[in-house]
Amino acid sequence: ASNAIPSGFESLSRPQQSLVDIYYGGRYIMSQVATYTPDTIALRSPEELVRRIDDIAAPALITRLLSGDIINHSQDVCPPGQTQGCGRL
Repeated sequence: ASNAIPSGFESLSRPQQSLVDIYYGGRYIMSQVATYTPDTIALRSPEELVRRIDDIAAPALITRLLSGDIINHSQDVCPPGQTQGCGRL
């Protein structure tokens, strides 16, 4: 097996945009456009997201942490059918 991008699929590693649903504490907060790559995700408006969450003690800090490119930790996602040894940072 190889992690190399197959010929003809190079465009999939370039930044792309999609509408994402955002949940916090198991509760739907909002949908927002995000730009993503295989390694990062960037929210269009982290300020708006933080405003919609009532119980944030340090909103300026959380807004700063959610701004720009965020490493997505995709290596920690559980593959289908697996629940052990994955899914935690």
